[in-house]
Amino acid sequence: MSNKGRINPNRRNNKESEADGLRIQLSEARETLQAIRNGEVDAIVVNGPSGEQVYALKGVDYTYRILVENMNDAALVLSPEGTILYSNRYFSRTINRPLGQIVGANIRDFIEPIDTQRLASLLTPGELETCRGELRFLTPNGTIPTCVSVTFLKDTPGICIVATDLTEQKRIEDRLRAQYLAAAEDLKNTNLKLTGEIEERRRAEAELQKSNETLQQVNEELSAMNEEINSQEEVLLKAAAQLESQKQQLNEILESSPDMITSVDPKLLLTYINPAGAASMGKNPEEMIGKEWDRLFPSDEMNSIRDYAVKVFTTGQQISIEFTYTSERESHFCHVIFTPVFYQSTKVVQSVRITSRDITQIKKAQEELQHANRNLQEYAVELAEQKRHLEMVVKKLEQSNQDLERFAYVASHDLQEPLRNIVSFSQLLARRYKGNLDKDADEYIGFIVESGKHMQSLITDLLEYSRITSRGKELQPSDAGKALEDALATLRISLETENGTITHDTLPMVLADQNQLVLVFQNLIANAIKFRKEEPPWIHVSAEKKEDFWEFSVQDNGIGIPPEHRERIFTIFQRLHTRDKYPGTGMGLTIVKRIIERHGGKIWVESEVGKGSTFLFTFPAVP
Repeated sequence: MSNKGRINPNRRNNKESEADGLRIQLSEARETLQAIRNGEVDAIVVNGPSGEQVYALKGVDYTYRILVENMNDAALVLSPEGTILYSNRYFSRTINRPLGQIVGANIRDFIEPIDTQRLASLLTPGELETCRGELRFLTPNGTIPTCVSVTFLKDTPGICIVATDLTEQKRIEDRLRAQYLAAAEDLKNTNLKLTGEIEERRRAEAELQKSNETLQQVNEELSAMNEEINSQEEVLLKAAAQLESQKQQLNEILESSPDMITSVDPKLLLTYINPAGAASMGKNPEEMIGKEWDRLFPSDEMNSIRDYAVKVFTTGQQISIEFTYTSERESHFCHVIFTPVFYQSTKVVQSVRITSRDITQIKKAQEELQHANRNLQEYAVELAEQKRHLEMVVKKLEQSNQDLERFAYVASHDLQEPLRNIVSFSQLLARRYKGNLDKDADEYIGFIVESGKHMQSLITDLLEYSRITSRGKELQPSDAGKALEDALATLRISLETENGTITHDTLPMVLADQNQLVLVFQNLIANAIKFRKEEPPWIHVSAEKKEDFWEFSVQDNGIGIPPEHRERIFTIFQRLHTRDKYPGTGMGLTIVKRIIERHGGKIWVESEVGKGSTFLFTFPAVP
């Protein structure tokens, strides 16, 4: 029998197998092209004559461009001659010039003229691939101080520059310097005040001396009058009334004086003592007159006082001393003046008037003044030590900022780049070989992809956490209501998906970094949506004035938080649930807490398990 016109069954089966293989390859090619169009693939693997080869796509740098354009530092690429080949938008906003005027211009056109030499030294290639320095960029309103990091490219001639705005740091330094100058001015004013008090006491002592001199002059005048009375009896009779009046006045002065005033004759017998002097001895003047003057004062120091009185009788010269004696275990300081009283028209000393003033309080005041001076000196030393401590703190803060910047660089480049490759190639393996390997292999590849994505989230959150302080903007009046609106715009899809409801009161103006305030609302509301019960989430935001702060509250109807975990939830990487049930890195509340503390506020939570939570936090009010 002839086989003409018949089809071989084996041949037909082979063609069908080839057609099925072509269909599979075509389907894989379509999937790869679609992934490339969507930006999900950074590279492709092609079988060539020399084996498998990896080709990077032109859009690979898209992520880096987005990162550079959205970073909070100025980024430039220069030619070796200084021509600006590229500038990100942050630099354009910093110097307040459009990008069209920046790209193609020379960087020297935007540098303070006095920094031109410093710029030249930074742009001169040396042994180091990267160097740092400070430059001031020109703006229409003045200059902006920056810390510049210059990197020289290896493969292509060019220079990369990253400039960090130092305006806030300079402002903090100026504020610390002003505080120090104010403290120094306070110390100067205190010294002036104490000096004035010393001068006042000296003037008081001078007035006392002047009063004693006046008293001496009065005594001399009285002696002259007595001499005149002895020589002219008629004049004595006429002046008797006047003399009596003067004596009465002098007696009133002596009697009313708070100082101890005594008078002794050449035998040192007491001829007069005023009431104040007698009262200080606890006796009456009558029972002391006529007795030996030095025996009336039972003190070992009286021997030296006796010697002074004898010397005045011998020389006729006035003597002024300071005398110390002890009574009832208490030391007394006295200023004693020995004044000779002469016979009429002679140089013979008739008696010695002894005036003693207790200057114990003045001495104590002087000691207190000396003690105050010592305290001031100690305070000055302490102030200098505090200054040195502040300088050390500033240096540590500067070092901390540098460490954070290095950490941010490692997190954004050195860590993310290999991790991105791991995730990308793991996804390629998952798409290409899914179903071709065993079930365990598909599961392992899935674990790699999910772990890589989780690690990327952790690194991104750590980077965000480190930049809260180092990259934060200056605090200024900010609209909390506007911040809430921006946060809800980001969470709109999540709210609609979960059929959530959010209400809020009228929110105030606060002193804050607007972007960070948005991030606080965004994290707290996102948590309220995530940790919901079976029923749709409900959230209410309100604020209440508490002295110099506004106290905000974010209330929800979620699952609640047990009391023992209400502090733990603010700790970095602390989770109360598994990622399978509630995805995330555990960094959200940690970032919120650090933002609030940077603004001088605090955060806490009130909750009841199964009924919901209320997060309360404070922000400073606008003065």
